[in-house]
This record gives sequence, structure tokens and C-alpha cells, in this order.
Amino acid sequence: MKIAICDDESRVIEEVEKALNYYFGIKSIDAEIFSFENGEDLLHSNISFDMAFLDVEMPSVSGVEVGKKLKRKFSNIIIFMITAYSEYLDDAFELGAYRFLQKPLDVTRLYRSLDAALLSISGRDIKIICPNNDSVMVSTQSIIFCETYKRKSKIVTTKGQYISNESLAYWKGKLDELNFCSPHASYIINFNFVESFNRSSLTLAHEDQKYIISIAPSKQSEFRKKMFSFAERGV
Repeated sequence: MKIAICDDESRVIEEVEKALNYYFGIKSIDAEIFSFENGEDLLHSNISFDMAFLDVEMPSVSGVEVGKKLKRKFSNIIIFMITAYSEYLDDAFELGAYRFLQKPLDVTRLYRSLDAALLSISGRDIKIICPNNDSVMVSTQSIIFCETYKRKSKIVTTKGQYISNESLAYWKGKLDELNFCSPHASYIINFNFVESFNRSSLTLAHEDQKYIISIAPSKQSEFRKKMFSFAERGV
């Protein structure tokens, strides 16, 4: 696993690097950590990163802009935004950051976030039984959303769409509540694909495809709370 840390404060880089070395050492995971003090150097590197820790406020180019460019280069990269200012949370949502970490760094929370990130990277394979009784295995990580479809359900993934014999209630029981939520009785969405949201709808995005999903009035408060909890927590 290749990890980038980008922050204009060397003290923060050292702190994050030390925490990551300890964590991956305990997990016996081979991780290469690369440090950068500005976004330009990171973007000019020829390394394929799996994960990046980006400071929001940096001279010349912000961490949000660096994150957007990394997402275009590596669609599956997991990005952690680090800042002392909570008002940048909306920018983190727009970017699709996996977690939002505040300074000073809470190491315990960072480790919980990394636990969740590793689960997200590995994903879980799940079987979809199609109407013709054929079956296909997909990773839960690849599921963008599920929706009710003619008393069955439609599963939209990064690889394609599938019709499942099972109801949406079945999928609610199968999909991890930490990464999935039902903003409407007819939908289950994957938080990892939320690009933006307002009071009545949310936008899911993958590559050039966007999906607009309604948020039921009765679900608006619950969804907002879960969305912010997803961005800030480390579970």
C-alpha cells in the first residue's frame, strides 16, 4: 500500500507518519509512506497512491484541489482531509473525502478511521440472484446504490447494473450500516459515492455518471446527521 502525506507543516507530517508507521506495523501491513510539503510535488510524482492525507490549507494549491486531481488520476484512492478549521467540511464532501480529521490529530480516532478504510478497500463480496436464476458476485465497495424495482431491486455498481430477485428490505439487512443509508423508502445509498446533498436530495457520482436521489422529508434530519457522522467518525 502506498500512502501520501501532504502538509506544509513538517511537524504535522512527522506526527501523521509516526502514527501510520505504528498502525500498519501492528497490523503487519506493508505500507510505503511518502511525504510532501506542497501539492505540486505530490501531483508531479509518478507514484500510484492508495491513500492520501491532505492538509486543506496549503500555499499555491489547496488540499481540496490536490484531492480532486488525485481522484481523477486514481479513482479508488481514499483521501483524508486534515485541517484545524471545521468550516472546510463542505469542501471535503464535494471532494468525496473518506474522512475529515481535525488538528490537533486525535490518534485514536485516526486508527478507527483506518480500520474502516481497510474494510472499505478490501470490501466484501456479496451474491446477487438475478431473475433468470443466474448469480453474480459483487463487492459491497462497488455498490453505488440500490433501488426498488418492480417488487425486486436494482443494484447499481461501478461495474454495471443488476436486477435482484430480493427486495430492498433484504439489501438493507445485508449492507453495512456504517457505509450505507436509506434516505428514502425506495433507495439505499453508499456514503462513499455522495458528491453533494441538500435538504431534499443528494447526488451520487462515479466517474462521469451522476445519480440524483430524493431524501424523504421524514428522513432529512436523520440523513444529515448520518452523513456528517460518516465524514467525521472513525468506526
